[in-house]
Amino acid sequence: MSTAELKYNIFELISSIEDEKRLKVIYQSIKSNSSDWWEELTEEDKASVSEGLTDIKNGKTKSHSEVDMAIEALIKNHA
Repeated sequence: MSTAELKYNIFELISSIEDEKRLKVIYQSIKSNSSDWWEELTEEDKASVSEGLTDIKNGKTKSHSEVDMAIEALIKNHA
């Protein structure tokens, strides 16, 4: 299927939808996929992501099982 055919088929499908809520969901999905999510983050969020990436580069990570054990210990100590 060509790009033109795909666009036409999507247009046809969307044109037949009468439910405004469903149309808004589709609109938001398309809109969010076309924007750069990084630019939508706050400066605080960007700093947190950068800090996390630095931690990963420096080997400051925990495995899933390590986190599970830590959570279990917290639950036992507070139960």
